[in-house]
Amino acid sequence: MKKLLFVIFILLFSFSCKQKEKKPITGNLIAKIGNVYITSEDLEKGLPQFAYQLMGEEQRRQFFDYVIDLVLFSLAAEKEGIDKEPLMKERLLWARRMVLSDEYFKRKTQNVFVSQAEVDSFYKKYENDFLKEIEFVYFFAEKAADAEEIKRLLSSQVFSKILVDKILSKYNVNGDITSVNAGYLHLENALPFPKEIADALLNLPKGKVSDVISLQNPPSFAVVKILSTSPTKIPKQDILNNIRQYLQLTKILKIKDSLREELKKQFPVEIYSKAIK
Repeated sequence: MKKLLFVIFILLFSFSCKQKEKKPITGNLIAKIGNVYITSEDLEKGLPQFAYQLMGEEQRRQFFDYVIDLVLFSLAAEKEGIDKEPLMKERLLWARRMVLSDEYFKRKTQNVFVSQAEVDSFYKKYENDFLKEIEFVYFFAEKAADAEEIKRLLSSQVFSKILVDKILSKYNVNGDITSVNAGYLHLENALPFPKEIADALLNLPKGKVSDVISLQNPPSFAVVKILSTSPTKIPKQDILNNIRQYLQLTKILKIKDSLREELKKQFPVEIYSKAIK
């Protein structure tokens, strides 16, 4: 959804510039709607890099139809003066901020590089975990008392799918049986589960039920039990690729934190509502 919003905003600004500034049309002209000219370059700019080139013929046709609707309805909105309404001015302002913010951050992080040595080092550090798959059952409860009761049931009864169904029907909880490569539990910024769950699984012996785990986001309680372990079937190269993405994301988030603190010195931030921290 976020990517789609950026596509919409970028296209709107691109077409708006051609309409209002009356610049010469450059590129491969493919359509004119009212006084708005659309080139194939516009379509490519409005999508993530290389996305347009990778589209099939039918996908491109559908996207082009969508763009035509986008321009038609936006021109109609302008004709009726909707863009001049106070609320719409505010929404358009925030749309502009979103596009500029995204572009600023993208330019500041476009050269982030992760070396093969960094990837290999991370893999080596947790190699024993990356080599195995763990199957486990989990339950999320809103009440600590329910989580405690589920822990008791998992500890005292022979595990089965019937037991899982019994717990799900008796308590107001979410739960399931699933599996994960244990090494992925170390990818803190890209965890497939809440960090508290990952930490519990990494330190939990097979067959033992965890203590009740308190989760912060959203506030809830969890119980997990490792059912089995087996050699992973994920190719090593896929694991290394995921590690590289994780390390790159980690570096990008550090840059974001650093940028945020530096920019706060240039543009002081004052929070007035006590409810916002």
